[in-house]
Amino acid sequence: MLKHEWVYRYLCEEIIRILDRSGKGLPTEEDLCRTCHVSRQTLRKAISRLKSENVITSRQGSGMFLTGIYPGRINQIVLIVQDPEAYMTPVLISKISGYFAARHFHVSVIATGGSRNTEGQILQKLMDSPPRGMFIQCISGAVPTPYQQFFLDLEHAGTRIVFLGERYPNVSSGIIASSDDMQGSFEMTEHLISLGHRRIGCLFISDSLSGHEKYLGFSQAMLSHGLMLHDEQVCWISEREIQILRSDRSRTLLQRILQEYPPEITALLCQNDELAFHVVRSIREPGSVLSPGICVTGFDNSYLLETGTVSFLTMETDSPEEFACSLMYQALLGSRPDTGKMRWKLIGAG
Repeated sequence: MLKHEWVYRYLCEEIIRILDRSGKGLPTEEDLCRTCHVSRQTLRKAISRLKSENVITSRQGSGMFLTGIYPGRINQIVLIVQDPEAYMTPVLISKISGYFAARHFHVSVIATGGSRNTEGQILQKLMDSPPRGMFIQCISGAVPTPYQQFFLDLEHAGTRIVFLGERYPNVSSGIIASSDDMQGSFEMTEHLISLGHRRIGCLFISDSLSGHEKYLGFSQAMLSHGLMLHDEQVCWISEREIQILRSDRSRTLLQRILQEYPPEITALLCQNDELAFHVVRSIREPGSVLSPGICVTGFDNSYLLETGTVSFLTMETDSPEEFACSLMYQALLGSRPDTGKMRWKLIGAG
């Protein structure tokens, strides 16, 4: 075996060790030459090959850097979503795919269709060839998953896992890319109170941890102003019902939910812009128990506000897709990412 081939194999093993455990960068060329007992010319032949395989990159005056690519292996990033066409998911897929494709990873998208059984089958199949990284949207994230062992097995096999928004309560594997939903809901409710609203309702997702946190933020803000909460001010909708709502052009399901609110409600805090959008359209229809002039709020500052057909208050965080990508990329480089939550900020003040 030629010397530069031996050095190449040594560097491959060293890079895998670094990516798996240490999070440190490569030693300097001088240190590598001394460790491998080779000339700089021989070392650079091995490094040149690693660069051609996108395993190493270099910056003028800054030295060599690992890209997160495993040498000699398929470097796959899997994105597991419920419905690739639903709400903000197309944007999520586009941004995550673009981020990692530009870094020479193979990106694939797999849909669960909101089925726990399908999710379990996907996770089990991935064990045959564990990917380098996996993003996942939980199905009813407030409900424990029966597949916690699959997540643990994938992590032990070297797969870096990032949960998008929330993680199952009985799973300890992976990293969570999430926003501070309690903070956002608290501040949105505070804003509504500052506008003079006293009878405020909320509509949150019942089987989502995010929905529970937003409810806590809402209730804490109300109570901090001496405003009592009545049961009829709080309504819940499940993720399964949201799937029905997307295809229910008559909006009978939503009308039934809205009829549970007392007519004196003047503002309604919704889980996200998607629900806010449907609420605004529903209260405009004849027979709605709520006034068309009610102040409706959402979260995400989404494309739905650009339709021109509805308007409502909303909040946003700074680029949630980039935050999730950054957490994954740091994990792929062997680091322990800072998993602080993104903070919400109000869009508009009307």
